[in-house]
Amino acid sequence: MGRYRFDLLDKAGGVLQSQIHNCADDLDALDMAETLCASCAVDVWDGARRVLHLKHENAMATPSDGLPG
Repeated sequence: MGRYRFDLLDKAGGVLQSQIHNCADDLDALDMAETLCASCAVDVWDGARRVLHLKHENAMATPSDGLPG
């Protein structure tokens, strides 16, 4: 179980809100990001490592590290 930071982003890429959630792994964090991504993009961080960027427009995850592409 790890602590992931979820940055909810505005259309310009600025952080609207940050949330911390405990997730089992990167794929669990992806599931959480999809839940949070109802109205904005989300960046998911594990410490200094950006795990993924989830765009609201098409709900496509961009893996930054280790997630299946």
